[in-house]
Amino acid sequence: MAKNPAVTRADDLLAEINDLLARTDPESFTNPARKQFMQRIETMRERLDQLTRTVDTVALPSAFFDPADPSLIGNFVALALIAQDRQPLGAMTPFYGAGIYAIYYNGEAEPYGPISGTETPIYVGKADPPKYCLGTGSGRIYHAGGERFSTRIMELRPSTGGRIDQFCLLHGTGSDGG
Repeated sequence: MAKNPAVTRADDLLAEINDLLARTDPESFTNPARKQFMQRIETMRERLDQLTRTVDTVALPSAFFDPADPSLIGNFVALALIAQDRQPLGAMTPFYGAGIYAIYYNGEAEPYGPISGTETPIYVGKADPPKYCLGTGSGRIYHAGGERFSTRIMELRPSTGGRIDQFCLLHGTGSDGG
């Protein structure tokens, strides 16, 4: 049986890629040339993925669940944060832990009018635990981190211009720094 012309062409391309790999000297690149080269490789990778999906008779799922994907983790954190009820900034009391927070504005001040009362925070920040606490995975981190998180948020109170009642926040405390 004759070899499919597409398989022959793929063999030729693979030989060219192997030759390019063998002849490529990483030290010969300027930074702009390295960036261009890497962009071309990424484009080839995308096209090969597209070709694989075209040829394969078994469809791939439109999405994969990869718990190690940083963007997925970021989405989980964002969902956990916005699932909470907002708390008035002025009513916040000290608490243990480190994490992330979003401050929202609900007032009438002209500069912030477009985001007042919306889902757009006026400020997003984080408070890290002490370095010795990172990655412990232990509930002890909540105490070990002290009140660092709530202290960081309360430090923002003076920047409200005395209108603390016009600000609210969402915060998420994490066992490894949020």
